[in-house]
Amino acid sequence: MKTSRAAHASRVALTAVLVGALAVGCGGRACDTADASNLLRVTVAGFPRALDSASAGPDLVTVQVCLATTCTSAQFDGGRGNSVGMELPFTSTEPVDLSILVSGTTGVLLSPTTVRVTPRSFSPNGPGCDPTVYRAELTVTPAEPSRP
Repeated sequence: MKTSRAAHASRVALTAVLVGALAVGCGGRACDTADASNLLRVTVAGFPRALDSASAGPDLVTVQVCLATTCTSAQFDGGRGNSVGMELPFTSTEPVDLSILVSGTTGVLLSPTTVRVTPRSFSPNGPGCDPTVYRAELTVTPAEPSRP
């Protein structure tokens, strides 16, 4: 079946418009495809430092954070810095209350306490492009270890 030049030109133009529309999704530019997750960065002030002078190894710190009924924990040692990132189910930039517990190899450093954080929205692929995730930061200053 033969096609007229005008019909062929129309299909080529339509195809170009459709391809351009698919590639342009964020304010006239193509969206990247980076993925990201909701994240809380917890920094424990005063590290690295020895929690127990009798300990020959690095200090192992466990941070547990709960948002409503969802809890997560992560560990780090004083030799690798003083912060840890944890995924939490933030859903907006509204302030949220978190329950946090920090413990070390020698005991509890920060008893369970409630803190309020305000997540910030972040779009790794640029404004108007998915995904939009929420990030927050928190610095805690533990006391000397309490022995169980």
